[in-house]
Amino acid sequence: MLPKLAVFDLDGTLVETSGDLAAALNFLLAEEGLPALTADQLRPKISHGGRAMVVHGYRLAGTPLPEGADLDALFSRFIKRYEAFVAVESRLYDGLPQALEQAVELGWQLAICSNKRETLVRQLLEALDIASLFSAVTGGDTLKVQKPHPDHLLGTIAMAKGVPGRSVMIGDASTDVDAAKAAGVPVIGVDYGYSAVPIEDLDPDIVLSGMADLPSALRRLQSLFAEED
Repeated sequence: MLPKLAVFDLDGTLVETSGDLAAALNFLLAEEGLPALTADQLRPKISHGGRAMVVHGYRLAGTPLPEGADLDALFSRFIKRYEAFVAVESRLYDGLPQALEQAVELGWQLAICSNKRETLVRQLLEALDIASLFSAVTGGDTLKVQKPHPDHLLGTIAMAKGVPGRSVMIGDASTDVDAAKAAGVPVIGVDYGYSAVPIEDLDPDIVLSGMADLPSALRRLQSLFAEED
C-alpha cells in the first residue's frame, strides 16, 4: 500500500519564527538608518519569503525601495544575519512534538515544503531537534518553483515517495492553500500562523486551532483514503 504523507509548511505552522526574522530585518534596517519594526508588522509577509519581507520592511519604515534597487544585495545581507541567529527566539508551537509523533504512530510519513531556503529549513529543524522526523525537506530554492506553485508541493511529495492522492498539505497561509488546491491535494489550515486574512476565508478542507488537534484531523483524512483503496 502506498504511504500516507503529511506535508508541512514550516514558518507559522510548525515553528514561531517571527522574532528571529524581525531581528534580522531590523539589523538590516538599522544599517540603512531606518526605524525598527515589530514582529507583528512583519508577520503577514513571512509566508512569501525573504525578499518580500525586505520590500515590506522598507515600505513600512517609510522608505519604499526605488525601481532598480539592488534587492538581491539587500536580501543577501538579511539572510546572512538571519542565518547566524536562526534559532534564538524561534520555538515549536505548543503540542507540536507530540502531535508529530502521534501522526507517525498513525502510519503517516512526514515532509516539509517551505519557501525558506532549504539550508535554513534544515538548520532550524536541527536546532529544534525535529529533523529526524521528516523523510523529505524542500525549501524555496530546492526546485525551480516555490509555493503557491503546485509543483513545489508535488515535487516534495515525489521526493518523499508519496502520491498526491494519499497526501495532505498543512499550512498557515494562502501560499499553502493555493499550492494544495492547484495540486489536487487536501489541505489543513492552522489559524494561529502568519496568514494576512483569517485562514477560514481561504477555504481549507479542515481548520486547526492548535497542533494538538492534528491527529484527529489526520484520522478523518485517513478514513477517506481507506474508502478509496
